[in-house]
Amino acid sequence: MILLVGCTEKENMQPEGNWDLSAPSLMAPSAGDKIDLIQEFPEETIDFEWTAAINSAGYDVTYQIVVVSDTASDTMTPLLKVLSDDNGKALTGSITYQELDQALSAQCIAAGSEVNVKVGVVASSMERQVEDLVEISVVRFKNEVVPTQLFITGTATEAGNDRANAIPFKRLPTADGSASNVFEVYTKLSVEGTFLFLDNNTENAAHYGLTDEKIMKCGSEITVDEEKVYRVKVDFDNGTYELRDFSEIELFGAPPSDSGDWVGLAFTYQGLGVYSTVGEFKQTGNFLLRKTNTWENIFKHVNGTSNNMILEEDKDAQGVEVADMYFGDATGEYTITVDLSATAYTYTLEKTIVPPVGPETLFFIPSVGDAVEMIKDGNKFSLPQHVALQASETFKLNSQADGLGTYYSLNGAIGQTDQPSGDNVMGDVELVEGESDITIAIDQAYQLTVDFDNSQVKWQFYNLKMFHWSDWDAREEISMTYQHPFTYVINGASLTAGNDSKFISPWDLEFGAYTAPESTDDITAMAGTTTNKAKVDTDETKTVENFKFITVDGTYNVELVLQPNLVHGNYTITQ
Repeated sequence: MILLVGCTEKENMQPEGNWDLSAPSLMAPSAGDKIDLIQEFPEETIDFEWTAAINSAGYDVTYQIVVVSDTASDTMTPLLKVLSDDNGKALTGSITYQELDQALSAQCIAAGSEVNVKVGVVASSMERQVEDLVEISVVRFKNEVVPTQLFITGTATEAGNDRANAIPFKRLPTADGSASNVFEVYTKLSVEGTFLFLDNNTENAAHYGLTDEKIMKCGSEITVDEEKVYRVKVDFDNGTYELRDFSEIELFGAPPSDSGDWVGLAFTYQGLGVYSTVGEFKQTGNFLLRKTNTWENIFKHVNGTSNNMILEEDKDAQGVEVADMYFGDATGEYTITVDLSATAYTYTLEKTIVPPVGPETLFFIPSVGDAVEMIKDGNKFSLPQHVALQASETFKLNSQADGLGTYYSLNGAIGQTDQPSGDNVMGDVELVEGESDITIAIDQAYQLTVDFDNSQVKWQFYNLKMFHWSDWDAREEISMTYQHPFTYVINGASLTAGNDSKFISPWDLEFGAYTAPESTDDITAMAGTTTNKAKVDTDETKTVENFKFITVDGTYNVELVLQPNLVHGNYTITQ
């Protein structure tokens, strides 16, 4: 049974010196107990129970189970600590055999040996702690457990001596897919310093080093004679480690060649198992990765994957089929990245995007309709007004109206956004040189700007609402649905007689009734013309007033059709 301490934290805390915290009393385990950790039952638990610690001011108390050495005078540097049940609130808790064995193993206590430790509970309330500890004896597992993960740390490593930054190994699979006891990592090691292996990246991790030329728990620190990028391979089945030079690798194959011969393209090591290079791919064809100018350390593509790679010599041990890597895309400059960090073992190719040069003229060529010349402003081109685009149609960009000039395309779709219902929706898409249809994500009335300085096409559209109110602060903002082309509708809106109304996209669009002499707008008409306040001159003699077309409470349908320049439009209000 779990017992909880029910305390309510007070709003106005007393100064720390004005309250007391009584110590808990450990009920189990008892002083002198002997616990034999059985390796075959690693998840078996050692259960703890204690009486409550009481804060005299009623503040909350939390608990941790701790294990410290038998010579420890306090609990500041525990071998193991865990919160009690119920996230530290309960008077019970437990630790597993495996947790305790690993903690003792990290202290270099030999497998199968018996050791005395202190165990107990620490109660905490605000800045104060009290504890109750007893001494027990523990017999460790008979055999050391092979770690399930491995890290490299030390002053000779890329990550330094901070264990929190230790670099993870990859645990290699076997041919049947299970985990082997072999680990490897690709990393640079320095002659200035030493390194060790850890079973986790915390301060309480068990470490492995050299003992009589074998990798053993609590072994000595390791050094290298030359600074290089190494593949460090640790085999716990036989207690060995291997350092193989991987300072130089190259892409070797047809793509970098302008003839039928295979040629090499050298990589530069970037750190933490990552290599990269930039090179010109002149033709399609096969390639592989290898140690520069040799037939050693050959990497090939893992069949059945998109871009995984493996040392060819390891394919049988890991049960995979391999083939040459293949390049079949457009020729040009590519950045090739090889990632041999623990979670990757991949190769990627990214084409260098050459920013297109702005032409003297640019035309918007829709799949349906006539070409439209865009307005040039420096190295930017914009449509003269909004254009209604549909997802079912496409368009192209060309420096000539007949499409015989330079084509430009996009790496993405116009109108692609996670927030299509905003008032003023905008985005941009990368602009590249080349012919392809430009697609539309959603039907809308768009403004397009082609920006050659930043190699992007900027797009924008408005969503409209019908504002309906008698009290502005309590106004209704009724969203209108866009319909192709340039049409915004509301179906079944409850409207109130005498209320003011306008069609608004705050605050670039504000359609109402223009009072200029030449205007045909009518404040009370149920159908007619409307004008955008933001696009016309207003003064004391002419302004854009609110509509008052609703004279009877009821349910209405509203349709607003705008002109492409967004200056004028027509509307109808029907029941």
